Amino acid sequence: QEGWHWEEEFSKKTKAYTITGSTIIDRKMEPEFFAWYLELAQKVQRLGGRAYWDERVPESIDLFRHANKNNIRPYQSSFSHNTISITGKQELIPTSIRAGDDLVNIQLLSRNDGKEGKTLIAIPVLLLEF
Repeated sequence: QEGWHWEEEFSKKTKAYTITGSTIIDRKMEPEFFAWYLELAQKVQRLGGRAYWDERVPESIDLFRHANKNNIRPYQSSFSHNTISITGKQELIPTSIRAGDDLVNIQLLSRNDGKEGKTLIAIPVLLLEF
């Protein structure tokens, strides 16, 4: 696909095959990409795999407001001096994983160091360092 950067990796140890695609989108494109992800996640799940979504935004946002606006039910949250994390469930997302006693499928993280912020939306959870 045009404008995408693709990487492939195979782990002999775990027998896991990973395909990673990245591109830059704007706010107007988010609904289209989210619908594409949901369709992809269902196809991958039928094949026995799992599709992950990792969206990074170069600003901090109010995670509880975002969760409420997007029908995300928060199950777990954590706070440090400059980072907030919410892990929960959104009914439109077809895949879930177990986090302790909870079945979750979305993680929101936002960090603000006083000068600049950043936010991450991960489905079902964060795989790479924030």
